[in-house]
Amino acid sequence: MEAAAKPKGNSRLKRFVGDNKILFIFIALFIVMSAVRPDAFFTYTNLTNLLKQIAVNAILAVGMTVVMTTGSFDLSVGSVVGVAGVVVALSAKAGVPGIAALLIGVLVGAAFGCVNGLAIAAFKIPSFIVTLAMMQAARGLSYMFCEGFPVTGFPKSYLFIGQGYFLGVPVPVYIMAAVAVLVAVLMRQTKFGRYVYFIGGNEEAAALSGINVFKTRVLSHTLCGLLAGVAGIVLTFRVGSAMPAAGEGFEMDAIAAAVIGGCSLSGGVSRISGTVLGALILGLISNGMNLLGVTTYPQMVIKGAIIFVAVLLDTRANKK
Repeated sequence: MEAAAKPKGNSRLKRFVGDNKILFIFIALFIVMSAVRPDAFFTYTNLTNLLKQIAVNAILAVGMTVVMTTGSFDLSVGSVVGVAGVVVALSAKAGVPGIAALLIGVLVGAAFGCVNGLAIAAFKIPSFIVTLAMMQAARGLSYMFCEGFPVTGFPKSYLFIGQGYFLGVPVPVYIMAAVAVLVAVLMRQTKFGRYVYFIGGNEEAAALSGINVFKTRVLSHTLCGLLAGVAGIVLTFRVGSAMPAAGEGFEMDAIAAAVIGGCSLSGGVSRISGTVLGALILGLISNGMNLLGVTTYPQMVIKGAIIFVAVLLDTRANKK
């Protein structure tokens, strides 16, 4: 009886490790960095800066996770970050009341996402093509709105959103946590979330079972765009200005965080907590390389290798 029970315990342990491997990877990286550079890494200033820096990518990655779960992509989120930031900064500079200015930025992001979703769902155009076109359009609009110059001169009170602290924790971290919790609840506890997983698993079966695939796709892309707007607001007030080029390349970091966190490229499988951990891992690696004196270009190569390995592992997992 004891011999028969042993494999069962081992299989449970293997399953636990497999289900939480991203967490273990993060803990291992954290311990390594703490040991290698304890004087620079494991400090209040560095850790709060790390959290503040990954907040924008984590917010974007959460939205990206939703659309990737349906089997789609959104390559426009980086450009939407830029245009939303410019619109919010211009609105604030023009004297639009605080809440209204922020709402405008969020709605701008949601509008871009909604257009993406409508084009993908109504015309059956691949998400790669639609969002690639939107990426160019949104970037062009951000340059047009500010005539190619950074937007500054808005009220200093807005800077609290990106630079403020509450109880010793950066405000962007609270925003990131709120976004992650709300979307996790949405994905796990609502019909919309279940429909997203069903569509990603098998769109035809989902449609035959009565799920409104069109509506779900539009809503998922709208949510992704909305969160890109939120990320644009946080980034703008973190750096203290709105730049038309802001957000360039952010879409790849968002996809990488989602894939590292266990989101399948083919759809149907994801975990919001894993995505946040994926963003933390990417931020931890970048932070560690900065502390070790690794320059920008090698960092780009290493990030590219990480994305490649994550995609390769996801592809092999799907084949099994």
